[in-house]
Amino acid sequence: MKAILIAAGMGRRLSPYTDDRPKCLVEVAGRSLLHRQLDNLRAVGVDDFVVIRGYLAERMAAALAPEPDVRLVDNPNYRSNNILLSLMCAAHELPGGFFCSYGDIVYRPEVARALADSPHDLTLVVDPFWAEAYEGRDAHPVAEAELCAVSALPGEGGRITRVGKKAVPAAEARGEFIGLWKASARAAEALTRRGYIVHADDHRGHGKTAVSPDELGFIAEHGGFHRVVEDLSRLIAHAKQQHPGLPVVLLGHSMGSFYTQLFLIEHGHEIAGAVLSGTSGKPTPIATAGRLVARIERARLGPRGRSALLNKLSFDAFNKPFRPNRTAFDWLSRDPAEVDKYIADPLCGFICTTSLWVDLLDALAEIAAPKRQRQIPKNLPIYVIAGAEDPVGARTKSIDQLLHAYRRAGLQNVQHRYYPGARHEILNETNRDEVVTDLVAWLDRHITA
Repeated sequence: MKAILIAAGMGRRLSPYTDDRPKCLVEVAGRSLLHRQLDNLRAVGVDDFVVIRGYLAERMAAALAPEPDVRLVDNPNYRSNNILLSLMCAAHELPGGFFCSYGDIVYRPEVARALADSPHDLTLVVDPFWAEAYEGRDAHPVAEAELCAVSALPGEGGRITRVGKKAVPAAEARGEFIGLWKASARAAEALTRRGYIVHADDHRGHGKTAVSPDELGFIAEHGGFHRVVEDLSRLIAHAKQQHPGLPVVLLGHSMGSFYTQLFLIEHGHEIAGAVLSGTSGKPTPIATAGRLVARIERARLGPRGRSALLNKLSFDAFNKPFRPNRTAFDWLSRDPAEVDKYIADPLCGFICTTSLWVDLLDALAEIAAPKRQRQIPKNLPIYVIAGAEDPVGARTKSIDQLLHAYRRAGLQNVQHRYYPGARHEILNETNRDEVVTDLVAWLDRHITA
């Protein structure tokens, strides 16, 4: 039997004890937390251990060097990953059934025995006396507890129905998940099947890649669009290195969907499928004329200049169909809260530079060329999703054009789904749960390891 121990975190609350060692190597009564777990799990038949490390990785390697049944998996992003993402660094270890534990917990040997003896496909260890432990605590408040809702008391046929820091109000909790659980082979298969790992690209000129507000909306003076596509290729190579043997699907939304369209042409063989969200097809005559306007504005304002005219001709026009407008971004979503979050985010809503506009409009013409579209792998699964009221896709008319073009290019596995009433940001729409459910269902049907 295998056990996966998640031990990548820094353990800041235990400083200074963790200043020179990972939290799981802190000793209790002369033996580290991690070695106590190894002892308990070996006693119930575990003979194969995977330890996910991050903070002070070399110290972890030295501590476990004498343990021949322990293998190490690295989480290079441990500073920003949560526990689930840390576990996904060892996703290839999940099939076949396993114990799983947070690396920094302490429990009695009889707890491990009870877990091993459980006949259920998925068993979590829950502390029913959790509330007593939180009385008078400041450093780790109840809001950070992984509380559980239970359908009935233990011994009465109950089962855990919800678990998580925000999923269960304290008043409804019947216990706290301690960070120790077991999955049977069947449960592991189901978890793995739905356990998609997500890597996100922080595009040039967007997000934290922009080192200052002045850099938002600027990619490069020339050729920026192709540079982003090459960045995507490097990200995918990294994902494959982190998760060997797993298929990679590229999802691109809005401008990201146009990057993805070009990626399909130049690097389509590197992925197992693609999802285009909030996209469009062949540029309209107005967009074609915009290529000339963008060049004039770049010559007038410089490659880093920001053109109010180009912004008015594009984004301002997107909002007109939704008058009377509450905001300048009503075209994004029917959900006012999501629109307000977008407006409040300093990394959103900026005016793009003239060089980005030139690159984008040139790229739209390039990716719509039949000769280029014929370079996309013919059997590659492609899923196109959009709100039926999305102005970027001309209320599906331009997307229909793209679908026809792909089929004329010989692509054999192109599917689409339009959502009535939805606007541009379908993953932030009022029916976003439906969109995600449909997306996962498509992945389950078309993408296999």
